[in-house]
Amino acid sequence: MRSIITKKYRAEIDGLRAVAILPVVLFHADYDIFSGGYVGVDIFFVISGYLITSILVRQLDAGSFHFADFWERRARRILPAATVVMFVTLVAGWFILLPDDLESLGLSAGFQACFSSNIYFWRDSGYFSPAVETKPLLHTWSLAVEEQFYFIFPVLLFVLSKFLKTWRTWCIAALIVASFALSVVGSFNCPVACFYLLPMRGWELLIGSALVFMPSTQFRVRNELVSILGAVAICYAILSFDQNTRFPGVAALLPCLGTAAIIWSNGSRLTRVGIFLSWRPFVAIGLISYSLYLWHWPLFVYAKYLSLGQLPHIVRLAVIVSSTAVAWLSWKYIETPFRRKIVFAHRSAIGVASVAAILLLLGIGLMFQYGQGFPSRISQDALRYSQVRIPESMLPIATNYEAETHAGITLLKLGNDSTDKEPAFLVWGDSHATAVAPIINRLADELSMSGWLATRNATVPIIGTFRHASPTQTQQDVVRFNDSIIHLVKDRHIKHVLLVARWAVYVCGQEDGRMDTLISDSQLIAKSPEDSRIVFGRQLYQTVRALQREGATVWILKQVPAFNFDVPSRLANVVRYHGDSSSVGILLSKHQQRQSTVDSIIEEIENQNVFVLDPTNIFCTDGHLCRSELAGYALYSDGDHVSNYGAMQMRPVFEPMFQRITRDQLGSQNAKRPQIAELPEESESRR
Repeated sequence: MRSIITKKYRAEIDGLRAVAILPVVLFHADYDIFSGGYVGVDIFFVISGYLITSILVRQLDAGSFHFADFWERRARRILPAATVVMFVTLVAGWFILLPDDLESLGLSAGFQACFSSNIYFWRDSGYFSPAVETKPLLHTWSLAVEEQFYFIFPVLLFVLSKFLKTWRTWCIAALIVASFALSVVGSFNCPVACFYLLPMRGWELLIGSALVFMPSTQFRVRNELVSILGAVAICYAILSFDQNTRFPGVAALLPCLGTAAIIWSNGSRLTRVGIFLSWRPFVAIGLISYSLYLWHWPLFVYAKYLSLGQLPHIVRLAVIVSSTAVAWLSWKYIETPFRRKIVFAHRSAIGVASVAAILLLLGIGLMFQYGQGFPSRISQDALRYSQVRIPESMLPIATNYEAETHAGITLLKLGNDSTDKEPAFLVWGDSHATAVAPIINRLADELSMSGWLATRNATVPIIGTFRHASPTQTQQDVVRFNDSIIHLVKDRHIKHVLLVARWAVYVCGQEDGRMDTLISDSQLIAKSPEDSRIVFGRQLYQTVRALQREGATVWILKQVPAFNFDVPSRLANVVRYHGDSSSVGILLSKHQQRQSTVDSIIEEIENQNVFVLDPTNIFCTDGHLCRSELAGYALYSDGDHVSNYGAMQMRPVFEPMFQRITRDQLGSQNAKRPQIAELPEESESRR
């Protein structure tokens, strides 16, 4: 047996690159059959680790390695095409993107110019978040991971080869184990960091590196079997993984080991899988795979941005064909001339050009950032919508409201009551409770009463429940928080409690199909919406009864209509490109269908001491369409949280609750009742 290090060209590896890039492109094109297409990046990582380590070990063992030579080759391979794509993307962004998105683009370009866009996107958002579809340079995160690896690994391998050569393989194996362990733990505790950062991704590149030290074998049957198993593992991951798969972690073993198996089993002679991968069309796609990876994502982002939503099938095909054509031109006229030293042949020339390119991209990125996306580029109507995109209904709560702590819970004071009376009401919920707080605060202030706001993001206000699949919440913390609310109601004799949440997401999952928000309890770990429905019904009943035992009247706010897109940006772009923003909405029937399971459970427990408030008529006025704007103002700050303006439109929804609170107070104090203008009759407070 001998090492699989070789100088010969291995066509099947270029074919393997095609297997990596095609699922990525089709996944980004939203073809559901390729729901795990994102694992193509992991295939690339293994290939890169193998090829780079092959070069390094061959030169180190021959005594011909020089850091300057290595980094020059990496610069020629990576920077020219990446620089052109980023520059074109920035220029296009100037004409296409809204100010917030242009500012974000500038930041991501600046980070990538410093080889660290993965850090930016880690801090900014998750890979499967709907917001990523407005980030044209999101895909550069994987380039940043590889670039960081190229800076660190050669130094490490040089030290190992010089001082610990006999331990070199074992040291790499130890690094693989350590990085993989971090990845597994991180996939549960910090999944976004685990997805983007080198320490949790390094093991994938190092698996490729380890192949260099593994002896090849001449046993044809064994190689055929290993190669087939590798192909099956890759195909299974591409076709069966989806955005609900906990990734990378253990799941990433499948595409990574599958790729390693194919590379290793074809080291001495081609297997049938290797022969198939050496087919010229696969090799051709593999040759342009780097440029195709660079170009396809910005084209898809801008196409979706301009089309204001899901792309029709014909448009998706057109983007794929265009990406492929541009990638071929990029490979032929940018990648190849630089790699073959036809352009900037001398090291000093490519060094100066690289520094200049980095400074250019960094400068444009900083300009976009400090110019705050240059809002003067767009009309005032579009700007009025887009400026609501930051969840401004969330921000004032933390800064403008008085806070106090009770049993470890931060409570924000709503209303204005100068007396020392106990709070008249408590608003308990997730971030949707925070979103509607402005109108509740306004009504309480007008009546000179006070209440408290107790919220925890992404946490349903129901005792005994938790999100089993959530990597950011622990069962104990969530259960403890909700239990503390019941104790708070008891200790402070709170007579009215309003429950507010994005109910459907805890029972039915995310609108995009993710199920990581489903709630479980101690009796049932939810694996499906059906399980979560059982938990929701059981524990909501227990929550209501627990509050009523403490003497509280329970109010439940049904969920506002939710959109599967960012409302302010959609409105702004409709105004920019299509004119009429009043048509941006969601069908009432779709909203009702989405909420039917939750609403039926809520309505089952409605009785004389449980009142249900329904905001549907505020947002769905024509019986057909639920609107997203009113009088030129966005009703939402994203896809499901109401804006401050939207919250204020909900005044008629909450007035019955304050009417009831006032009557209860007057009944106990035998005092004259304050008035609220245009209060509905009590019978209207039931729905």
